Amino acid sequence: MKRSVVITLFTTAILLIVLFAIFGSGKSKKFNWKETYKEKSLQPYGTSVINKMLDSYVPNGTVKNITTDLPTDLPLETDSTENYVFIGEATFLDTADVERLLDFVARGNNAFISCKSIPHDLMFHLYYYECTDEEGIDVPWNDFAWIQDTMAVMNMHHPDLMDSLDFEYRFIRNNRVSNYRWNYIDSSYFCNMESGMTELGAFKDEEGNEYANFAMIRYSDPDDFSLPGGNVYLHTNPIAFTNFQMIDPIGKEYAEKIFSHLSDGHIYWDAYSRIKEVTSRRRNSIRSNSAELTLANETPLKYILENKHLSWAWYTLIGMAILYLMFRSKRKQRLIPVEEINNNTSLEFISTIGALYYNKQNHLKLCEQKMKMFLSFIRNRYNMGTKKRNEKFFDQLSKRSGVDIKVLKQTFSYYDNIVSSSVVSDETLKGFHRAIEDVEKQCK
Repeated sequence: MKRSVVITLFTTAILLIVLFAIFGSGKSKKFNWKETYKEKSLQPYGTSVINKMLDSYVPNGTVKNITTDLPTDLPLETDSTENYVFIGEATFLDTADVERLLDFVARGNNAFISCKSIPHDLMFHLYYYECTDEEGIDVPWNDFAWIQDTMAVMNMHHPDLMDSLDFEYRFIRNNRVSNYRWNYIDSSYFCNMESGMTELGAFKDEEGNEYANFAMIRYSDPDDFSLPGGNVYLHTNPIAFTNFQMIDPIGKEYAEKIFSHLSDGHIYWDAYSRIKEVTSRRRNSIRSNSAELTLANETPLKYILENKHLSWAWYTLIGMAILYLMFRSKRKQRLIPVEEINNNTSLEFISTIGALYYNKQNHLKLCEQKMKMFLSFIRNRYNMGTKKRNEKFFDQLSKRSGVDIKVLKQTFSYYDNIVSSSVVSDETLKGFHRAIEDVEKQCK
């Protein structure tokens, strides 16, 4: 068996083993534990339950989905106080989106945004009057902070909404409790300013440390004081509103208390602006020219390795690359150059010399060249020697060529007479040429 066939069979076998390990081993999982926050998803971390709950929660309105962009789907002229709702890892808002959202709020409506990272373009307007530290230095907005823990105990600050037992949340992945990044709003952004941020709720970690995760900002259009202004609610833990939490009575009660801050009007559910947290933080980092905002732990490779199928694809790719290097690094045979075929140029040379002799009226030399070409013709076609021109030669040539032996002898005699003559005329040269042509035409 050839070596190339062995290599091909070996590589194919490895691929089959890997594919079986990826798709054939074990039972397929019942749930997808990825945080999608999609309103049509019934998976643990979708938002279909809260979406339907909000639809029944507003008695005077309905839930309307934003499917294109805010300037198109979010109206400015409303009949009552209405609500904008976003739940996801992060939201992408360009300049036009931010302007439309702020105009919507300034007209007396509400905006509820629950995400892990919020655009700096939006916070530039909401956190307009910056707080100061103990030394009187402004504290710039630096996105939501986060801690790593397996659980978070959430509650409200308002006495009418506070629960005595707290609302305990744990992050579950593949039916196991896992560490999770619980986002929060740093305390330095709450400076008790009348136009600043108001803390409405918080969560505690396992050690009892408290972190703000629910806040309100009162927003009014600075260029149009005739507008009543509205409220923007920020919540830093969107996972609290996913299906997995909402099927628990405790999670449902917590969500009801959170959304009790909204009005009874229509709810505009933004499914269009949803992006990944890492994308938002990188965008915020570029906007603020601060390298500290990038997620050191959120790399594309980490995302691949955290997904089972993507990680297997990654390992398969590495394995194939190693196999390729192993076999390609073997010494290869040097390429064999193609040699050109040796061409017989003798006849071309004789023709050239013959033309030269004819131009110089050297008919004797021309006859000699003509005889050389005829003898070369005999040697190449009939594979026989021409040095000895005896009876055996003529007899053999006659049999092979089919030319009468008398004609052959007359032709060679004609040449012998020419060679023995001192002068060769034009007629003699032409006659010898015709004699050679007649023999060649008769040759088979």
